[in-house]
Amino acid sequence: MSLIVQLIDVEWTKKSRGAPQATLRNAVPEHYPLESVELGLGSYLHKVEYSEYSNFEKPSVKPLKKINENQLREIQLSIKPEDQSIDVFSWGIPLRKTNDKEKLIGRLTKDTWLRIIGNVRVSWESTWAYHKYTYNIFFGEVKNFNDVVKNKKPIFEYRDEVQLW
Repeated sequence: MSLIVQLIDVEWTKKSRGAPQATLRNAVPEHYPLESVELGLGSYLHKVEYSEYSNFEKPSVKPLKKINENQLREIQLSIKPEDQSIDVFSWGIPLRKTNDKEKLIGRLTKDTWLRIIGNVRVSWESTWAYHKYTYNIFFGEVKNFNDVVKNKKPIFEYRDEVQLW
């Protein structure tokens, strides 16, 4: 079994805070289908980036990339294997001040998934840039990712969103 971390990063500026751009931004899907690939055991990152510069329509989709514990920590995640399951911990959203302690988000068993959603505002070229991060974290057979994430509810959804003024 493998762990798939799908990270959907939606980026915008003040231009897209109000209608009609905010309507397009809010219509960005919270999951994206994986292409059919053969993978070995391990942890993989699938990054999908949407931007106001393409009217939130044409995402930049990175191929699945094998990642290690250090790379998981860079995106504020920690995985602890149990017998036939894994515990998923997080301590914050990238680019935002983080918590000192890991928080248990959920325990995944075969072909289950969970979702973490957060946002952040950062200074960017004389304006503000905003990011919404959606993590779809799946544990199981890679071939089952699309079906499970599309058709089954996550075992848990953790929202870590703040007011962005």
